[in-house]
Amino acid sequence: MVFNVDFVSDLHIESWDTKLHFKHPYGERKNKKFNIKPSSEILIVAGDISDNIHLSIKYLNHLSKYYNYILFVDGNHEHVEIIPKLYSHKQINELFLKNNNPKLIYLPENTFIYENTAFVGYCGWWNFNNSDFLKKKDSKSYSSWINNSKENDGLVYNNNIQKRSILEFKKINQKINKLESNKKIKNICIVTHTLPLKRYGSTNYFAEHNTLMNNIKSKKLTHWFFGHTHSTFDEYINDIRYVCNPRGRPDDFNRENYYKWKINIK
Repeated sequence: MVFNVDFVSDLHIESWDTKLHFKHPYGERKNKKFNIKPSSEILIVAGDISDNIHLSIKYLNHLSKYYNYILFVDGNHEHVEIIPKLYSHKQINELFLKNNNPKLIYLPENTFIYENTAFVGYCGWWNFNNSDFLKKKDSKSYSSWINNSKENDGLVYNNNIQKRSILEFKKINQKINKLESNKKIKNICIVTHTLPLKRYGSTNYFAEHNTLMNNIKSKKLTHWFFGHTHSTFDEYINDIRYVCNPRGRPDDFNRENYYKWKINIK
């Protein structure tokens, strides 16, 4: 069966609505809300809607007026309110369940199957290429962003990120392997917030990429949706379509006019 999905990521809605509250303000802000124009019954959101998981879910509830299903993975910014800690998958899923909105699918806890296609997703995080030097180096930027942070919070945060990156790789790999043996599943689509391949990162890709993801192999994998980087990508590599459609912030690409992408799956 051939069908379409709509795709967005990195909406950073506080950056485009000055009425919204920021616990840790970052960069330029403008008033230019995202005007969604649905073209399918499924919307994929690859993380970083906002810096508050409660606000992100509230926004997804708003978007659900236009869709039958919304598939979501958390980005790193959904955890900002509690860092250096991270929300567990169970905690986020319980927040979704409390909303009592069956249209909202939190992918890390709920694989979504539509016809003969399975959607599997996690944030993915990053493992700093297992380098202690890079973990310490990257933590310096933490204190300049997070107000009133403690001396070792940056290292604690990076350690939590690395542990989660290993856990999420194991979980996504287990799900992929199980779906490989399921004869009813023809296609597998992966949704992550983190970058699936090194080529999509900057010179500091260690803080953007989970290198373990390179080990995921699947004959059924047709699409990989991702975010985090605020650059756009759409290309085929070894018959897999890699897609990234972020809005970002006003002070990077200044996408005042931003549109969801319609992606064909067959």
